[in-house]
Amino acid sequence: MINSEVRCAMVTINPFPIGNVATIRYSSYMRAIAQVGCFAKVYIFAPSRTAKHNTELYGIHNGIHYVYTSGKITLNCRNAFTMLFYLIVGLVNCCRLIRKDRINTLILYGENPWPINLFFKIVCSLNRIKYYGDRSEYPLHKYICSRYRRWIYKMKIRWFDGMILMTEELVNYYSNLLKNRQQTFLLPMTIDCHRFDNVVKPKIDCNYIAVVFGVHNRDGLLESIKSYNRYRELGGSYHLLLVGNYDGMPNKVVLDEEIISSEYKECIHICGLLPNDQLPGILAGASCLMTTPNSYPSGGFPTKLGEYMLSGVPIVATVAGSLLKYVEADTEVKFSNPMDIESIATNLLYVENNKQESHEMAIRAMVKAKKVFNAETYIQGLLDFFSAN
Repeated sequence: MINSEVRCAMVTINPFPIGNVATIRYSSYMRAIAQVGCFAKVYIFAPSRTAKHNTELYGIHNGIHYVYTSGKITLNCRNAFTMLFYLIVGLVNCCRLIRKDRINTLILYGENPWPINLFFKIVCSLNRIKYYGDRSEYPLHKYICSRYRRWIYKMKIRWFDGMILMTEELVNYYSNLLKNRQQTFLLPMTIDCHRFDNVVKPKIDCNYIAVVFGVHNRDGLLESIKSYNRYRELGGSYHLLLVGNYDGMPNKVVLDEEIISSEYKECIHICGLLPNDQLPGILAGASCLMTTPNSYPSGGFPTKLGEYMLSGVPIVATVAGSLLKYVEADTEVKFSNPMDIESIATNLLYVENNKQESHEMAIRAMVKAKKVFNAETYIQGLLDFFSAN
């Protein structure tokens, strides 16, 4: 199958073009698919509250066609029957549009209930479409001892002709569920390398360290705040910006106590959850970026580190997951061991006191991100994978 013959569909519940971390993941390689002359389209098959920043039901963004097949972008009501109605409408319209658009390669993004997997398996089988899954984390049931749920999961994974996976760890895991390892394609964490083009930095009248975090509580936000307090005790002067759903954090009470008791609480600013398209400005305007996860048990790779590296701003981080397979310690990112508050604080102070060296480190990280985390680097291999499976 040559490039011009590939007509690729991404089916997902994650919004587009403005969305979340999942949107960043799939849009990066869908854009690369479109850039080499393939037809690429995203079908969002159900409305969601996370899509509230989008306004158009359909359109083209960065060469990627998209459509909200349920006729709704977002849905404020939580009535189960209403949600089911729009889901059914979305799936039926997906089926119709897939035929109309002559799709021959379909990717189902992320974890979905098995009836959704089965629905698209039937659609693909009836229309002779190749059917793939994309996973950036372990399934939740990996940590649950339920033989029945494991059997169901293995069955729905085997419905795929192949899988796109973020890390070698995930390749090893899913190879045991599929028929053979050749049905897996390792596509490392990828980001939109044009995301910081023409970025507009916010007007903030202080030098600041930015921390972007999620509500899953694996980003080590408490350790970030503790490290910042220690950094200030060592003589640092930058402010701290916390970007994320702070009020939704499961350990908010502990975080509040740490901030309130801090001598530097007036310099800690909680920005809340920001639209994804505003993040590049916040990151690019920072003097330093920090992320301090204690571990990365999901098997994936922290997308935020790729975005941090792309920003051209010095980074202080902890070593978790497979980071050192892709990033060089101290020459590209200042690394510390997880929960080593003193080391993290010392690295923050190094960035402030050694601006030229830190800038050069940030530039090396940006160059690395544009190659290693660029979907364009892997796109021909991905298209070859589609042809072989």
